[in-house]
Amino acid sequence: MRWRDALDLTDAELKHFVSGFDVLGFTAVIEVRPELENKKTLLAGQLMKLHPRLKTVLRKKSAMKGEYRVREFEWLAGEKTTLAEYYENGCCFKFDLARAYFSPRLATERARIRGLVQEGEKILALFAGVGPFPIVIAKAKSIQCLAVELNPYAVEAMNENIALNKVGGRVTAVCADAREVLPEKKGWADRVLMPLPYTGSDFLDDVVSNQKRGCTVHFYGFGPSNDLFSAAKKLITKKCAAHGRTCEFVGERRVRPYAPRISQFVLDFVIG
Repeated sequence: MRWRDALDLTDAELKHFVSGFDVLGFTAVIEVRPELENKKTLLAGQLMKLHPRLKTVLRKKSAMKGEYRVREFEWLAGEKTTLAEYYENGCCFKFDLARAYFSPRLATERARIRGLVQEGEKILALFAGVGPFPIVIAKAKSIQCLAVELNPYAVEAMNENIALNKVGGRVTAVCADAREVLPEKKGWADRVLMPLPYTGSDFLDDVVSNQKRGCTVHFYGFGPSNDLFSAAKKLITKKCAAHGRTCEFVGERRVRPYAPRISQFVLDFVIG
């Protein structure tokens, strides 16, 4: 039985029902619109009945906010905790959802990047969070990765996840602003990951000016679904030219739908 079919909602209520939800291990994260405020306990209870493995249901109470990109949650059912234990691509991640950013919806993208990485690469993983990109890659490839994250709690959790997944010899977590690290590692990286879709463009100058020619960059952003890549390509080309560099676009992908007529994208380009 589908979740919506188990709820006995009216046609008017169904117009406000959001059927999509995220599962992180034994925790489900749902969205409840204000129109269904008085149904939130029912929504959570029925979801747990349909998915007996779930131990906790949380509700998104805010958008991502603040310099650490975290959101507020409301407990709805099960164990009262925001701690999650999540498995992906042969890796395990433990962290507090309320204290660090994490998206399970990027699992396919993380596997794609892992497939592109060559043995022995040096990788700068910016905005690394609790470590999903670097750890997924390092679990499968012999690399040197510097994982940079501003949120002290996320770095703490990342170090625990590095140890948990036994990739300590391949990934080093650093609590710092990416702008401070990039000049220090000038010309070091073969590949740079930029999974900060809202404000990643603010760091393009620092990335382009400090990387060697031949370095591959994975740039993430949001754009209109009907013309997803054009504006970002123009921006990247302009930034490269401003620093006497060229760029060759070697890949583009719609990562996921994000909102009506808005999608998340990634552009892969090589600095020349």
